[in-house]
Amino acid sequence: MCGIICLSKKFNHKLNQTFNLLKHRGPDFENHVQSDDLIIGHNLLQIRGEFNSSKQPKYAKNSKYIISFNGQIYNTEELKKSFSIDSSTDLDTEIIVQLINQVGLKFVKYVKGMFTILIYDTHQKKIHLFRDPSGQKHLYYYVNNEDVVICSEIRPISNTIESSDF
Repeated sequence: MCGIICLSKKFNHKLNQTFNLLKHRGPDFENHVQSDDLIIGHNLLQIRGEFNSSKQPKYAKNSKYIISFNGQIYNTEELKKSFSIDSSTDLDTEIIVQLINQVGLKFVKYVKGMFTILIYDTHQKKIHLFRDPSGQKHLYYYVNNEDVVICSEIRPISNTIESSDF
């Protein structure tokens, strides 16, 4: 049930508060990375696999993409076979990263499961949001001109924009 966070750098002063509001979604680890214009963060709820391999956000395509993933992929074995992904890989995020490295953003048409995925293209400066077809995992966003707040829950978004100068 991990937590996804994406904030314009304007809201850097709200990062710790945002992480705290999502702590219940992923109490095992929190991390963030910064690009030129965005902060992308992740609260981790570790369910399986090696802890260090589970840390997010992750990079793909030679650091072109920053990825934050929440959910479960049901067809991991099929994906590993179809795309020659290392058979010892058992983490959904790692499988998605390797799939993106092979087919780019078209990866989502091969994935079955319940998920939300935020991918930031650092070259084109574009945010891509993906959800499973049934919409089981939520992802909320606020956009005002160049300011953006994206989160797994609405409360951190409300908290961020409530006290800003809009």
